[in-house]
Amino acid sequence: MSDEITSLLELRPFPFRALAARAGAGGAGSCELLLAALMVARLLDGAVPPNALPLQARQARSAAARTWLATLALPAGTRAVLARAIDATGTDDPTALREAAGTVLQLVTPALDLPARTELRRVIGRIPLVS
Repeated sequence: MSDEITSLLELRPFPFRALAARAGAGGAGSCELLLAALMVARLLDGAVPPNALPLQARQARSAAARTWLATLALPAGTRAVLARAIDATGTDDPTALREAAGTVLQLVTPALDLPARTELRRVIGRIPLVS
C-alpha cells in the first residue's frame, strides 16, 4: 500500500470535540448555527495543511455543504457569512479562506465556550499566510 493511502487510513482524534459538544447542547436558536460552524470547521480542516485534500475533493465537499446549509433555519445574514466560508474551502485562495473563517469565528464566538473557540481558532491558524 502506498504511503499516501496509508496516511489516509490512519486514525486520528476528532479535532472538534468541544465544538461538537457545544452544537449538541444547543440552546435557544443556537443549535443550527453551531452545527453550521462545526461543518465549516470540518471543511477548513480538510482545506489546510496537514490535512489538505485535493482541490476537486474540496470543491465537491463545499458544494454538498452549501446544499446542506440551505436546509437550516438561519437568518439570511448569518447564512451568507457561513456560505462564504463554505465556498472559500473549495478554492485555493488562502486570503479569502482566512477572511471568511475569521468572520465565522466572530459570528459564533458569543455562543462558544473557551474549548470550542480554541478548536476553531486552531484550525483557522493553520490557514497559510500569503506574503
